[in-house]
Amino acid sequence: MSTVPLDGLKVAYLFVHDVNYPRNRLVREYLEKSGADVDVYPETLIGRRNPLTPSYIKNLITLLSGYDVAVLSEFQLRYALVTGIAAKLSNTRLIVDGFVGRFETAVGDWGQTAPLSLKSFVYRAVDFSSLLVADIFIIDNDFRAQQVRSKYAARVFCKQVAALPVGAPKWAQPIDAINSASPTGPLRVLYYGNYVPLHGVDVVLAAVSQYAKNEQIDLTLVGNGTEREKFEQNARSLGIAAICDFRDSIEEKDLRPLIASSDVVLGVFGDSPKAKSVIANKVWQGLAMGKRVVTRESPALVELRFVSSTQLLQVRPTAEGLALVLAQVSELKQNGALTEFHQTHRDFQSYIDERFADFIENVKKEVQR
Repeated sequence: MSTVPLDGLKVAYLFVHDVNYPRNRLVREYLEKSGADVDVYPETLIGRRNPLTPSYIKNLITLLSGYDVAVLSEFQLRYALVTGIAAKLSNTRLIVDGFVGRFETAVGDWGQTAPLSLKSFVYRAVDFSSLLVADIFIIDNDFRAQQVRSKYAARVFCKQVAALPVGAPKWAQPIDAINSASPTGPLRVLYYGNYVPLHGVDVVLAAVSQYAKNEQIDLTLVGNGTEREKFEQNARSLGIAAICDFRDSIEEKDLRPLIASSDVVLGVFGDSPKAKSVIANKVWQGLAMGKRVVTRESPALVELRFVSSTQLLQVRPTAEGLALVLAQVSELKQNGALTEFHQTHRDFQSYIDERFADFIENVKKEVQR
C-alpha cells in the first residue's frame, strides 16, 4: 500500500521560465514530498515557435504520453490551449497555474492596450482558454479563486479552482543575531522587485519625500527593470536621492540579511484590479521573517488573519497613507518597541502545509477519476 498520496505519480512541469522562481519551486516541492516524480521542462527546451502547428502538438503529445499529470507553469497561459489539446489526446490530467493572467497584467497593470481593443480581446481569450482546458486551475489566494469561480461559473463546468498560497521560501526565517529594533538611526525601509506598476513605486517615493521633511529615513530599493531609471530620476526630482539607495538585483538567498536589517518591508501600492487582489511574494517573505510589512489594503489579506495587525499594516495606496504608517512605525522604533514576530514563520508553515495537503488530495482524486 502506498504510504504517500502521490507515490510514483509522474508529473511534467511545463514551460518553466525560471526553475528558481518561488511559485513553481514551492508547488514542485510539495508534489515531490507527496511522492510524485516531477520532471521540469523549461520553456526554452520545449520551444516557443508556432505552438498551434500540428507538428508542435504532436511533439507535445509524445512528451506527455509518459506522464499522469502535466502542470502549466506560472506566466505561461499563452501555452494553455496547445497544452490542453495535447493533454487531452495523451490522457494526461492538466493543472494550470493562473497566478499571472494575461489580461490583468498587460491591460490592467501595464496599460499596453485599451480594454476594448482587439489585442485585449485576445488576452481575455487566452485567460479563458486556460480555465477551459484545465482539470485543476490554481491561483494564489482565496479571494482571487472566488473571483474566478464567480466570473466563469456559468461558462465553465466541473472545474476545480484551488487557491495555493504563494508562501515563503525556506530561507525566510527570523535572524536573531540581527536586531533591527534599535531606537537609534533613521527608519530603514526596504523595497525589492522589478519596478512593475503593480508595486506602485511612485507612491513609495512620494511617501518617503513627505516623511523625510520631518524625520530621518533610509530607503533601499533592490532590483532591476525597465522602469528603474525613471524612478531614479523621480527620486532626484523629489530631492530624496541622497536617502534612496538603488541597488542591482541580488541572489534570492542574499535577501535574508537585507530583510532582517530593515525596520519595514514594503509590499505593493498599485491601483489596478490585480494590485487590489494579490498577496505579493515580498509580503509573505517579510512577514515570515518576523518583520513589519506595509502594503496596500486588500480583501485578499483576510486570508492572513492569523497575522497580527501590528505586524501586517494595510494602508490606502496613497503617499499620505503610507507616510502616516511609516511615522507610526518610526515612533515604535524610537520608543524601543519595534519587536520581531518570530511566531509568524511557524504559523505560516502550518497554514501552507494545510492548503497544499488539500491540493495534493485533489490531484490524487483527479488522477483516479
